[in-house]
Amino acid sequence: MSPSRLCLAPSILLVNADASAGWFFGWPVHHYFEWALSEHDYLYDLWDIQYTSFQDQQQMIDGTMGSGIPSLSTLQRYDVVIWVHSGCGYYRCSWGNPMAINADDVLMDFLDGGGRLLISGQDISSMDGDNGFYDRYLNADLLSDDGAAETESITGLNFLDGLALEITNASLYGSSNSTSYLSLMQWPAAVDLSPVLTYDVTDTAAALAVAPCREDYRAVYLAMGYENVAPRADLRSDDMSALVVRSIDWLTNSQPLRIFHINSMVEELSGAADSRQDFTILLENNGVDPLDVSLALSGANWPVSLLFESTPVGDSLLIDGCSSAQLHLWVEIPHDAQIEETDTVTLTVTSPQSLIPTQSATYVTRMMPQWQAGSPMQNSYRDAMVTTVPGSPNVYIMGGFSDFEAVADVSVYDACSDAWSSTTSLPVPLAAAAIGTIGRKVYVAGGVANYDLDSQSTISDKLWIYDLDTGAWQEGPPLPFPVVPSSGAVWRDRFYVLGGYDSNGYTELMLYFDVTTAQWIILEEPLPFSDNTYSTSAATLNDEIYVVNSERSWDDMNVYSPADNTWRMATGHQIYRYAASLIADGGYLYLVGGYTSSGYGAERYDPVLDDWTLLSSFNYRDRAGAAVGVANDRLIVTGGRAGTAHTEILVLSRNFCDSTALAVFPSVGVGETLELEIVLETNDASVVDARFTAPIPPEITFDSFVENPLGAIYNAAGHNVEWQGTPPGGASISTPVLTACAE
Repeated sequence: MSPSRLCLAPSILLVNADASAGWFFGWPVHHYFEWALSEHDYLYDLWDIQYTSFQDQQQMIDGTMGSGIPSLSTLQRYDVVIWVHSGCGYYRCSWGNPMAINADDVLMDFLDGGGRLLISGQDISSMDGDNGFYDRYLNADLLSDDGAAETESITGLNFLDGLALEITNASLYGSSNSTSYLSLMQWPAAVDLSPVLTYDVTDTAAALAVAPCREDYRAVYLAMGYENVAPRADLRSDDMSALVVRSIDWLTNSQPLRIFHINSMVEELSGAADSRQDFTILLENNGVDPLDVSLALSGANWPVSLLFESTPVGDSLLIDGCSSAQLHLWVEIPHDAQIEETDTVTLTVTSPQSLIPTQSATYVTRMMPQWQAGSPMQNSYRDAMVTTVPGSPNVYIMGGFSDFEAVADVSVYDACSDAWSSTTSLPVPLAAAAIGTIGRKVYVAGGVANYDLDSQSTISDKLWIYDLDTGAWQEGPPLPFPVVPSSGAVWRDRFYVLGGYDSNGYTELMLYFDVTTAQWIILEEPLPFSDNTYSTSAATLNDEIYVVNSERSWDDMNVYSPADNTWRMATGHQIYRYAASLIADGGYLYLVGGYTSSGYGAERYDPVLDDWTLLSSFNYRDRAGAAVGVANDRLIVTGGRAGTAHTEILVLSRNFCDSTALAVFPSVGVGETLELEIVLETNDASVVDARFTAPIPPEITFDSFVENPLGAIYNAAGHNVEWQGTPPGGASISTPVLTACAE
């Protein structure tokens, strides 16, 4: 019988860092670490920091021994120190992080001596920007205090790969069923730092692992606070304790001599045809010795090249120890690439000397038009009502807030000519109302006259009806109650109003106006969600009404079938977007704008695949409450709560707006032929009542105009060629319309 090898368990000190805050504010969240350690039979010593005015222990006036901040010599007696902070108090934050209790210096000294630290606390990020321990030793950077909330999920990476955790709020911060929002972090690209837990809703860091290559210390920073993913009643799993055990295992390991890592800044980019997309890649040597690596690209159909410091790199590269090489992968999108066409290339890096000899990363490039600048709106509004008419290039933008007061202005944007005009104003100043168009009538319901929702007198119960042909407004039957609707949608002859804010707060009610009977009907079944129904947006597609709650719940999308009065679930959008707009066009849904930490301007939903695709980034990022419309295969966005009047346009496909006139007017003599060619672009839907005018230079005269297949005519008064009609959908027309003899 061969002898078994026993592994020496590390000595562990568990520090309850906020015991001095007392029973009311100093939540004993260290108990969750005690549970995790006991689950795996780890021995540990517990240290309660009862006093912050001295170090180690001191005899108190009553003869008892009081525990202060553990000194450097105390910390150094242990292989691993687990340092636990609870959340801050409601009204002040005089604990919750090492700086608040004057313990940051001893922790920095501990790490300078090669210490191994597991530190946890949802409010440690309050040190960001003020303290060397947080900024230099943990290398973290607070992105937001609003990263995730109860019931949302966290996923493990690196040595925590495979862990799936739910935010349980086991500490019961706030109440038995609510929690403070958790810190969301970003991190600098470095060879000694990596995220090990990410919030699934934002794909940003909830925990970091720090291992400086040329220093001996290691640290794991749980920014979400372990107490927020710990067991609570029947919410428990092996992954909860595995998080602690795996972190201890990683902390007690040593830095390898040779190991590399591919750190991709992004793995998917979009761009227009004839553009170059640049993937920035950090090839990191996390070992202390130099490392030779081999590089290979495979799988690409579009032209690709790999560069190191702006110079094309060969098939190998030498990376110094504890350093990185920044590579650029260039992908050239061809001129003839189609919208949403993609190409994939894989970078494979190999080094037999490395602890992990082969790694690869895949990069996807998508042809997607970019947002372009359009004519700015004369004024900047937010929370305006927007509608369009099928077959028309016009986007109607009605009312909205200017500062904190509603306006009655109605502006019209022509998506084909990129020009603004105005039409009949609303009967009253109004913002944040529901809007929908049925036939040639626009319906505007509810809304508010100013930004003070607590002043109920400002909330409207009016239904206003606008006639697109006459430009006149009339008042329709009022709503059953005043409401600031979350959104409106049209289904056949019904104008739906969904949720919103009424005299009792958020409302889950759903109702519709039947244009055939001129009556309001309140549905018996409310909206299937109750959390902040004021921040939803809705659009009709394929005879169903899709509803997203852009405030917090973006894991799923609710879909309502008016035909049988049922709800179902669909995949939710990818990125947090507060106050975004949902619109439908061409068989897809587009969720546009909103406040988001990402630059992506919109996402497109494919109902066949039940999947979302990120589109191009805005030029102006904060578009919460912006006016969003779609006309002539163009997404249009303007205004928003950031106060910008800039208009941005995303061309989804070529259409009649892209039509051109190509004149070939060489020097000709009398009797020679002049030619003018007109190219008409159309898409799948025919353009209704289109007009085209091609001016002829005044110096060109002719004695006859030849008939042409397009049916264009010569207008002698304007000395131009004109055409009017409906081109067939799904085809481009290219025809000479002027063949004339010069005089």
